[in-house]
Order: sequence, then C-alpha cells, then structure tokens
Amino acid sequence: MNLLKESIKNNWLMFKLAEKGYYCFETLKSVVLKELVVRSASKNVRIKKTSKGRNNVVLIGKNSYIDRVFIRIIGSDNKIIIGDNCRISHGCSFWIEGNGSVIRIGDDTSMNYNVHICAQEDNMTIAVGKECMFANNIIIRTSDSHPIFNMESHVRINPPASVNIGDRVWVAAKATIMKGVTISSDCVVGFAAV
Repeated sequence: MNLLKESIKNNWLMFKLAEKGYYCFETLKSVVLKELVVRSASKNVRIKKTSKGRNNVVLIGKNSYIDRVFIRIIGSDNKIIIGDNCRISHGCSFWIEGNGSVIRIGDDTSMNYNVHICAQEDNMTIAVGKECMFANNIIIRTSDSHPIFNMESHVRINPPASVNIGDRVWVAAKATIMKGVTISSDCVVGFAAV
C-alpha cells in the first residue's frame, strides 16, 4: 500500500484516474493495487480492474496501446502477460477465476472492441501467438462455468481445458473459442464460428 501511495503522490494524473477506477502507468512503474501488481513498459495503458486473492500480476510490454480494458482476477498466483506493440481496444476484458492460471497475448496482436478472454478454474492457460488479429464481440474461454456430473459415478464429465492460438491467426467477429481448442498458426476463424 505504501508503494501505491508514493506513486499516486508523485503523479497527479494517476491520482485522478484512480478516483474513477482507471490506472495509468508510465515507463515501467510498478504499483501494488490490493492483491494485484501491474507492470507496464507502455505509456498508453488505461485499465479498470477488480481483484481478490494474492500474488496476481499483469505485465504489459513496450509500445502497447491498452484502451479502457477491464481486468478481473479472482484467485491467487495468476498472470496476464501482454506482449510488445499490442493494440487492445475499449470494451475488451481479461478474466481469471481460479489459481495458477495464465493469459498470454503475443507481440503485435490487435483486438477490436468487446473481446472477452476468460481463463476459469485452476491452472488454465489461454495462449495467443504473435501478430494475431481479433475482430469484435469474440469470446475465448477455458470452462463451461459450471460442472456437470455423471449421476451414477459422480465423476465430472465437463472438465476445463486450456486454449492455444498460434501466430498470425485472424478471428472474425462474433466467433466463440471454447475450452480445449487449439488453432494452428496462419488460420482464419470465420464470422460467428464456434
């Protein structure tokens, strides 16, 4: 908390944005916000966040433009890593619900508005390669958000699974990428595909 107070005291703009729930980071500053550490090497970063847990980290690479992105982390030991030269537009959201999960966005990747990426349950990974393009209103998730059990064996029949997207993948508008999907490099995912 002292690191947050020192940073805000030295940066009036950060204080004004913090009052509205947004956090702006300049030239690799580290700020502790409750249970979340955000490190950014980019100047053009505006995020709104909510966090519960501990040891959660958001890392943003050089020359990335992050415009009013919502980050929600519920759990501990999670990471969101956004590479260099990324462009992520307003209305996008990154959610982690669980422990030990990672969302990784490769260098030079762009996301238009309302791309929702959700790593749910423990030890899940959503990995997006380099030079990918995401249109608008896209959902990527690792879980159904609820368990389903076999009534006889009492074994869960819908476990979560990680998502892996290769390099130079283009995902068209309204596509949904569900748990366990791997998309190879140089592929196109069509409009409204599941």
